[in-house]
Amino acid sequence: MLPNGSDEDWRRKIILNVKITNHGMIEKEALLKIHQIIHSYLGLPFYEDMTPYEMIPFALAVHEIVNRYPVTMRSRKSHGVRVEDGKVIDNDYTGPVLEEVLKTNRVIRTIPETGAYKGTPVVVAPIRNERGEAIAAIGVVDLGKILSGSRFR
Repeated sequence: MLPNGSDEDWRRKIILNVKITNHGMIEKEALLKIHQIIHSYLGLPFYEDMTPYEMIPFALAVHEIVNRYPVTMRSRKSHGVRVEDGKVIDNDYTGPVLEEVLKTNRVIRTIPETGAYKGTPVVVAPIRNERGEAIAAIGVVDLGKILSGSRFR
């Protein structure tokens, strides 16, 4: 159980406080709101050697926010989690795009050529510390791109 409430309470607080666009894509404002909620409700910091177990509640919450699209997450020093269909299907996960985001400290929208999501559009963003360094990365399968038929540039 997390501080200040159960895992389910935590997910509910986040879901109630973010907006989703028509295609289920998280808006920048929503990502900032998620970060604020985590700090205000939980005081839960992200750090570079966060374990997969510590990532699970956040990854599950984001999974719900994006209409249960697949979500992956890892920290700089530890493999992470892969979430699909409402549950963690891998708690020792890493992927090529997560690793590239940690190296470059940039958001990457791509269609991976290898890994679990080979051939599927994904968007992966860094989670940064106070100094702006990428200490973790989180990604979602970009079904909005698939449904709209558009490709990444």
